[in-house]
Amino acid sequence: MFNGSGSGLTLHISQKLSMTSNLSLLIITDNSSEIKTIIETLKAAKINFTHDSAAIGESRLLLLEKDYDAVIYNYTGPKGYPIESPIDNLRWWHTLPITLPLVLVTDPLGDEIAVECIQYGIDGYVLRNKIEQLPQVLAKSLANSLSLRQNKNFKCIKQLKALNQQLQQENNQLKVFKNKIEDYISDLIHELRNPIAAILGFTRMLQDELYGSLNPKQMQYVSATFTTGEHLLELVNNYLDLAKINANQEELQIERLPVEDICQAALAMLKGKARKKGLELILDIEESIDFCYADHLRLKQVLVNLLSNAIKFTKEGSVTLQVTATQDTLNFAVIDTGIGISEADCQKLFQPFQQIQTLLHRKYKGTGLGLALSRKLVELHGGKIVLTSKLGEGTCFTVFLPHYIDSTNPKSDSTPTNNRDRR
Repeated sequence: MFNGSGSGLTLHISQKLSMTSNLSLLIITDNSSEIKTIIETLKAAKINFTHDSAAIGESRLLLLEKDYDAVIYNYTGPKGYPIESPIDNLRWWHTLPITLPLVLVTDPLGDEIAVECIQYGIDGYVLRNKIEQLPQVLAKSLANSLSLRQNKNFKCIKQLKALNQQLQQENNQLKVFKNKIEDYISDLIHELRNPIAAILGFTRMLQDELYGSLNPKQMQYVSATFTTGEHLLELVNNYLDLAKINANQEELQIERLPVEDICQAALAMLKGKARKKGLELILDIEESIDFCYADHLRLKQVLVNLLSNAIKFTKEGSVTLQVTATQDTLNFAVIDTGIGISEADCQKLFQPFQQIQTLLHRKYKGTGLGLALSRKLVELHGGKIVLTSKLGEGTCFTVFLPHYIDSTNPKSDSTPTNNRDRR
């Protein structure tokens, strides 16, 4: 506490604090002869420290450039004049973007000036004729500064916790709102299925000319309507499947499947499209491969989607479904001789509603839902899809499935010693 006396205000320390860590101090003084006394006093108290010294005009720059634990300001006042308040010399102190304890070493200031200094924010006050008190005042100032920082940190932590709680509440509200929107969209899209299917049925009857022949222009428009309707129905189905997976409502029915049968079934669904474009469909299965463990419907859906994309973006040549095996995985590779994909565009392909900006990709409109859904379905099987492509030379999508998937836990796998052991 501060106690008034005839010679000025002095500071009495009720508890001596020990400082064992190495302190970094800035000593501000316009009288270099005083620095030696300050340093010797601190060393005599066995305080470990390093220091810089600077005149009042240079100290601001040093404080911005280096980190210090405390500042000692040796104030002498104008020579030949009564001591005045040092505050005028410290107007810049509160403009600094840092908070440090400031200890003032001075001749007696008088009670009024001393109180003004403390109110201004000077942490410690030592009379020059009682310089031996400097270590204690410095220790007390550091302790007070630490306590203030801890209180500020506590308040900040409390405020952050309150803010975090508020954000969590808002996030929960957003999740509820998001779920409502998704449910609404899913219900809406689900309701679109029946009218789209009806449009496709009526359009197919017109294409087959069951109720009279069509002229070439009418047939062109009817075919365009049918193609658009198929695309729309595919979009609806893929969106609903993705929504189901994202809501953790998709359950796989894992069973032992003949690999050749499921590959042939997928290829059979696309023979017409390949024939129209003059593309060769090739099935290449390693001789040792016979069965796999997967959800029949979902695995076929993945293969059909990858094959359909390959046919869509291949002008000439072939599309190959190649099946190979490693010790850990069964690999379904869909290889085409199409336009290929740039490395930058490869990153977009598995994102919903991403369309690659090339002439052929713009010609065949897509949403990216098919590939996003395929990746989700493969991941549900405990596998992954890997894409390799070179612009102008073709593309290969490879589905890696573990040899065995526990039907109660699709993401766990146990690998047999070889493929034949699974019979």
